[in-house]
Amino acid sequence: MVCCRARFGGYLAALRDARIRPDRALFQSVPFQTEPARRAAHALLDGYHPPTAFVTGNDLQALGVIEACAERGLRVPEDVSVVGFDDLDAARSAAPALTTVRQPFEEMAAESIRVLGVVSDDPSPAPIRLDMSVDLVVRKSTGPAPGDSPRPLFPLPRPN
Repeated sequence: MVCCRARFGGYLAALRDARIRPDRALFQSVPFQTEPARRAAHALLDGYHPPTAFVTGNDLQALGVIEACAERGLRVPEDVSVVGFDDLDAARSAAPALTTVRQPFEEMAAESIRVLGVVSDDPSPAPIRLDMSVDLVVRKSTGPAPGDSPRPLFPLPRPN
């Protein structure tokens, strides 16, 4: 899905900007649902160097990760940070409240209606791409990495 590629691309760009080398072994592709994300989180937490943070593709996946952490006796955010995407109502009422990326759903709907009007007037328009800003909503599911973090960061080499 285009949205998935865009979200993942943004994540990789943020790592690059922070000069952190991504660890491909930690990437999981699961449906935008709680249960598959919970299972994937358990698999990652079983690893030799379990992650201290999860960045998920949507809020439902993030809630699944929080469930997996609770089942392991891990505290969010003291032991593991979790970030979602979408800012669903469930993100605010989660325990802990979920840090997430908020999309401008109302603006997206208005633009979709506008584009539909353009398309209905011209049955063969050029492809239309809309880029809209998102906001990071920091709540209680993220915090500093634990001091004895088993997962070191891998800085990228500096450009010459």
